[in-house]
Order: sequence, then C-alpha cells, then structure tokens
Amino acid sequence: MSFGSQGPYYGGGGFMKNSPGGFGTQATPGGDGGNQKQGNRSLRPVNIAQVLESKQSNSENEWLIDGQPVTMISVVVHVHEVSMQTTADVYKVSDGSGQIEVRHWVESRSPDDMEADMEGSPLKGTYVKFVGMIRTFSDRKHIN
Repeated sequence: MSFGSQGPYYGGGGFMKNSPGGFGTQATPGGDGGNQKQGNRSLRPVNIAQVLESKQSNSENEWLIDGQPVTMISVVVHVHEVSMQTTADVYKVSDGSGQIEVRHWVESRSPDDMEADMEGSPLKGTYVKFVGMIRTFSDRKHIN
C-alpha cells in the first residue's frame, strides 16, 4: 500500500526547488538566496535595562545587546502614561529594571479623534507586550 510520494508534488517534505512563492529545498528553505543579504531578523525578549545599555554597532541601526546583534525586540512592561499625538501614540513604560518610551506611529488624525482614542485607551495601568526596534531621537533611546 502506498501513501503518497508519487508525482511531482510529493517526496520533498513540502519543499520544492524553483517553486513559486520563494520556497526552496530543505537545504535552502528561503530559496537560493541569490545576492540578497538576509541579516539578523530574530525577535529577542529583553528588559528595559538591556535596551538602555545597548550599543549601536554601526550607523545602519544595528544594535548590540549583551554583545549580540538584534533587530527586533519584545518587552513586557507596565504602562504608566499614554499620550496621543497627531502622528504617534507615546507610552511611558517600566518593567522594574528601568523606564523608557514606546512609540506607535499612526496615520495623521484630528484632535477630535485623539480625544476619542484617549477616552477609550484601556492600556494605562496594565501590563502589555510591545514588539519593535530600538531607535534614538535627540540622544534618547525609545522602542519604535
């Protein structure tokens, strides 16, 4: 009795060389790679103290935390303050190891929309998980 492994779509463990959609073989799951630089795209859980102590390794926004390059980070924090601005929501947060601002960029909105959002914001006083990247503005680090 045979359970598959016949025909052009079987026997590769779901990976086919030269298949559409960027799929490759088991040896090269992302395809052949070509000449594209993939870089580090991992998501690393950190605390605020690690973010504040992070160093920028070069001008291309690559950050080092504990000597390792990171691009995306996640933090679980307590939201102390929520500020709605025309183009961004700013959260002042802490996790016991430090305090930092988290910025969430939004489409431009009117002052009436900001008031409605402020009244309905359930985040103040709660614990949330933010996922983003480390950025600086005026020599101050924040999560974007």
